[in-house]
Amino acid sequence: MVKIIDLLVLSFLVFISIPSTLEAKTAEEFLSESEFHGGIILHIGSGEGDLSCDLSKDKSTLVYGLEESSKLVEKSRQKSYDQGKSERVSFSKWDGRTIPLSENFINLIISEREDIEEEVLRVLAPYGTAFIKKKGQWESFSKPYPAEMDHWPQYFYSPTGNSVSKDKMVKPPLYHLKWTGGPRWSRHHDVMSSFSACVSAGGRLFYVFDEGNTYSPMMPSKWKLIARDGFNGTILWKIDIPKWFPTMHNLKSGPSHLPRRIVATEDKVYATLSIEAPVSVIDSKTGRIIDTIGGSEGTEEIVMEKDTLYLVSDKTEKKVELQRYPYSTKSVTERPKEILKVD
Repeated sequence: MVKIIDLLVLSFLVFISIPSTLEAKTAEEFLSESEFHGGIILHIGSGEGDLSCDLSKDKSTLVYGLEESSKLVEKSRQKSYDQGKSERVSFSKWDGRTIPLSENFINLIISEREDIEEEVLRVLAPYGTAFIKKKGQWESFSKPYPAEMDHWPQYFYSPTGNSVSKDKMVKPPLYHLKWTGGPRWSRHHDVMSSFSACVSAGGRLFYVFDEGNTYSPMMPSKWKLIARDGFNGTILWKIDIPKWFPTMHNLKSGPSHLPRRIVATEDKVYATLSIEAPVSVIDSKTGRIIDTIGGSEGTEEIVMEKDTLYLVSDKTEKKVELQRYPYSTKSVTERPKEILKVD
């Protein structure tokens, strides 16, 4: 059954492949044609490593080169080291047949070999692009997002409040983790959780996390909005959050509105980038702040329904829970709030 499904997927992907009349010989051309914005690049037949090193433009890009020649692998590693890129550009000797990676893992594949197309399709992640050299010309294709794989775009999954995903791909038995990402430890568990919110869309994860020193809860917090690739965990971008809820909150808890402050679509993220800030509109691929929603200061909850956002806002000045450090929940009183409907 698995083989039949694999062949059907393979046939579908080959059917939508698009021959490229332009010979994308430079790193800039590969990155531009694929609209690559971070993640992991696999270069099959990496030679002496020149193209692999050129593909690594910043910290959000990891490059893995595979080469059958041990001598070329050593030359490539030395070149990566000499260019100061050895932390994000690596090379391995390859048997020429099986790609030593799990399925749906690589965002961009450049293959100098045309006889391993089935392996390329296996490791290519949804939304990813592959270039395969055939008879001196490059052919490219993209892998569609599986209909059985779901997103989790907001706190309760959907505006209905029924927090149940439609995903049909994740199911027991789960034999292994897909990937792990640091830091291994979060802040002290006697105070507020270091993990405030998390959503997913467009093959990416977005979450609010405290990267402050884990030695003591009394050390300053360093809250950030972080984006990772959902298929391999690569950190794509980070945005500093200058002020968040005081960390000296009660044991392992936090205000219920914190997980509700972020919503994501395939191309945008809506979030409050400070505890009393208005809602920012962020490019999900690059982390660039596109816009700020006027009048949304004090937003505590964001709910998305189709093309509409509903914001719950508390514009009370000098909120007692943000002034006292630490504070007692008994000191918080009921306050007027407002609901904003935003296109």
